[in-house]
Amino acid sequence: MLRHVVVGCWLAACGVAAAQPLPDVPKAPAVAPLSTLLTAPAAQQSPLPLLTAEPSAPFADRPLPGSLLDEFSQQYEANKAFRTYTWRGAAITAFPNTLLWDPALAVKKDPRMMALVSSLKNYQSDFTLDTWIGGTQTVVRVAPEGEDTAIQLDVFGLVKTRLTPEDIIYADYRFGFPITFQRGPWQAKFAYEHTSAHIGDRLIARENPIIRSWVRDEIVLGLGRFLGERENLRVYGHVAYAWLYVDPRVVDTTEARTRYDIGFEYFDRRCTGTAGTPFVAANFEWRGDQNYTTNTNLQVGWLWRNPFRREGMFRVFAEHYRGRSPYGQLSNVTENFTSFGIAFDY
Repeated sequence: MLRHVVVGCWLAACGVAAAQPLPDVPKAPAVAPLSTLLTAPAAQQSPLPLLTAEPSAPFADRPLPGSLLDEFSQQYEANKAFRTYTWRGAAITAFPNTLLWDPALAVKKDPRMMALVSSLKNYQSDFTLDTWIGGTQTVVRVAPEGEDTAIQLDVFGLVKTRLTPEDIIYADYRFGFPITFQRGPWQAKFAYEHTSAHIGDRLIARENPIIRSWVRDEIVLGLGRFLGERENLRVYGHVAYAWLYVDPRVVDTTEARTRYDIGFEYFDRRCTGTAGTPFVAANFEWRGDQNYTTNTNLQVGWLWRNPFRREGMFRVFAEHYRGRSPYGQLSNVTENFTSFGIAFDY
């Protein structure tokens, strides 16, 4: 009898204990995966923190090193660290990723990495190699809040060289400080640009005496516009005036200090992928120190483009040039040649 009473009391105690509610255990806040944050509408996106804590499970919500999500996360944080806002909401960004004014493909003065093998003869051989070593560095961008407008300061440098198999024939050294603008499909540029020209030692020894001094310090204005539904066609023009001009062969007049050019380029401006896309470009230039002779440069070829990368465009192309030489100390010499080249553009 006593045994039955003890067993009953023990069962009753267990039932009471089971009926007691368990204490509340705080739950970890739910965190959306990184892929969801990247694909969510802009209004629902929150600042994307760097992944500092080790996940509980291998690779849980952690992008693989070097993957697109990993690069995006790091780039997002880096850009945020170089961006500030004014009291009116305008964004000021140091070292922005892109340019507001892209160097025109067929302009021989613009900075890029390029090599051209041409049919032009020189004093040593029946072909000539022209090289461009240069680029543009972004400095700072200001973008007013709620407007499709931005202003940006850049700096560029370029060494443009003509080579034989054994000698540097000519070299032009250029640098400048462009202030560029973009509003919708329109672009504009206001820049100071310096060009000085130099001759190779062997050519000096062979052709002595040779005029060595050639300098232009210019104020340049540019205006361009994208056309078409996808804005694949760009038209542009430049006007430049040299406030400092040194060329002993040319009488110093206002006309000699002035130059103009217009041009266009057509290609798919979206990311091309590995297939690439064809392109065509043309530039027409008139310079007062060349009696406004038309300098024509035509290009056709194939390009690969990632518009969100620095030096994100590679081209292979054929080019035909006719007019006065694009090199400073040859500005009075007429040239007509076809070349094949490769280029890396910003």
